Amino acid sequence: MRKICFGGLWTALLGCVLLPLETTAHLVAFANADKEDLLRIVKRNSTHDSLEETFYAAETLKALGETPENHQHMCSTAQQVMDAPRVASRHAFQALSIQAGLGCANPVNPVLKQVLLEELDASSSLSGVYYAIGALALLKERVSSDVIGRALMVVKELMDDDGSFRFREDHVASSAGAAGMVYEMLANAKTLGPMSAAGHAAAQEIQETISNLFGLAEEEGDDALTFDGDDADGDNANLAATARVLLGSAKLARAEEGVLLPAPKVRDLAAFVVRSSAIDARDAFHVATSLQALDAPAPTRPLAVTARNKFVSSAPSQALKLSVTTIMGNPAPECRVTVLPSDGPMTLVSTPTDLLVQNGEYVLRLDKPLEMGTYTFSVKVSPTDPLVAAASRTTLSLLVRGNVAVSDIKVAIHSGASSSVPSSPLASTMVALPGGSASHLTLDALERSQHLRLTLSLKSTTMKPFRANQVMLRVTPPVGEASAYFVGKMTDVGTYIFAVTCSQLEEQLGGVSAGSYRYALMLGDKLMENSQVTEIGNLTVRPPPNMEPIPEVGNKFSKLPDFSPAPKAEDEPPPQWISLVFTVLALLPLVLLFVMLGQLGANLRAFPKEGPAIAFNLGLHLGIASIMGLLVLYWLKLSVLQMLPILGGLCLLTCMTGYPALSSLVASKVKHA
Repeated sequence: MRKICFGGLWTALLGCVLLPLETTAHLVAFANADKEDLLRIVKRNSTHDSLEETFYAAETLKALGETPENHQHMCSTAQQVMDAPRVASRHAFQALSIQAGLGCANPVNPVLKQVLLEELDASSSLSGVYYAIGALALLKERVSSDVIGRALMVVKELMDDDGSFRFREDHVASSAGAAGMVYEMLANAKTLGPMSAAGHAAAQEIQETISNLFGLAEEEGDDALTFDGDDADGDNANLAATARVLLGSAKLARAEEGVLLPAPKVRDLAAFVVRSSAIDARDAFHVATSLQALDAPAPTRPLAVTARNKFVSSAPSQALKLSVTTIMGNPAPECRVTVLPSDGPMTLVSTPTDLLVQNGEYVLRLDKPLEMGTYTFSVKVSPTDPLVAAASRTTLSLLVRGNVAVSDIKVAIHSGASSSVPSSPLASTMVALPGGSASHLTLDALERSQHLRLTLSLKSTTMKPFRANQVMLRVTPPVGEASAYFVGKMTDVGTYIFAVTCSQLEEQLGGVSAGSYRYALMLGDKLMENSQVTEIGNLTVRPPPNMEPIPEVGNKFSKLPDFSPAPKAEDEPPPQWISLVFTVLALLPLVLLFVMLGQLGANLRAFPKEGPAIAFNLGLHLGIASIMGLLVLYWLKLSVLQMLPILGGLCLLTCMTGYPALSSLVASKVKHA
């Protein structure tokens, strides 16, 4: 984690902003690939015919430092709105923002100020006050303190205790995004002139609830926070609400020195905005403008400090390299960077040390050998010009790595089935790495009365006891592919102890076979430059006669023996009388059909005797007869897949001939009626 503090009152009252390395990497990327994505979204509709589309595009391009290709068209769109006899405050705010952002040389309607003041005075909604004050601020007009005070009183009545705001008095639900609009409106109101006593009191009450609002932020993944958005903002409602809060609070912090923001949460909210995927021009506007507000030169702008190298060797003549950028990865102003001494023995410097500037990086020379470990240290950044950025204090970590020495390896056989009961060794040997062997040692497991104990010491480069993250003993049997693993326990004096019993081997290996077992030491740690797996020696094991030997299949990953599936025994057929009854029941509908046909008789007199109706009627009857014959064949020998295509063709033929045949029959009856 890195830590960034805000200068002045921010440092005294807030502490520091924690900036994780991953978050800063994302913020730095915003100036490159993410910027291209936003530009692509803005240029997707290059016409920008509507005022709202033009507003989003102009503000996004201004925040990204880009000049629009259709500059004149966008200025013309804004001027068409401004030429109307009466302009709503929302449209006036958007049009004036376009003209200010693009530098359009267009005249302003002289009655616009009066229209905005009338709308401000009559407005009872947050949106009306927001757009009216925003438009007046863009006009750079002075406004009566009473008018500003009445507007702020209207907004204050829309505030809830948790710092969120409602858009209108009749709105039940409050919104964090609405609070962001209030902060931006309040920053604009401070440019219109002095406030009345009532207006000043309302502004103070609003500012005091800022910390409450940030308490509503919810976690969204690692090191990111977000606010719940409004349904009206669509799929990216959370992005809109979060960006509005960041934009409004950043503008208010620059306009009012006493405004205090919860700096760590500002960092995490910015991380959410950076990671969000912009879908349309409005999303691109929210992302670009909110992050640009955090990056704009101001006494409250934080600077990010990054360690170029995360670890160094414990050998002398090493160097720590740092870089300083803005929160969006842009070049930082000229700064003085100082590393401060840390509390405790693990410190890089004993006195505050200024870093040298080399090739755009700040370098601290580490001439003396350092003890292996993780050094947490503070870096103070002091901009030469305090008006463009905040002084900050960042906490960083540095890993000092080195080679670990393994010494005092002792292998011994002890009596007793349990390693927890102290006993004198029956046999022992010392092993020196590399090489060494303890093959003469024998673990006699008769009556499970013995166990093996291995002890060793780990020393750092300064020959102090070293606690490694992984210290294990691997025991490999003479047969099979599996191995048994034992974790070393570190004692108070810095010695690691391993204990191996036959029952533990049997549990991990599935059995114990007689023979020579190889055992190796496995060492690993992020501070070790020589993590290793080293063979120590061999150990002869004689298991008792009644102990299960290691199976031929070494472990569950070994190849299993071939097998052939046993055929299933055929089921006995049902009794013959059941088959006969089923057959009779299946043929009974067919018998009933012929009986009914015999009762009804054949009406040959109605059969057509001339014209195409003869062919259609013959086709209909032949089709029906063919279908019945096909069903008989299906019953006798055809499969479903063989029968269905034929049935489909016969049904199609029957339908094609049946419709005209029946139509002719109806026409004949109508004729003779």
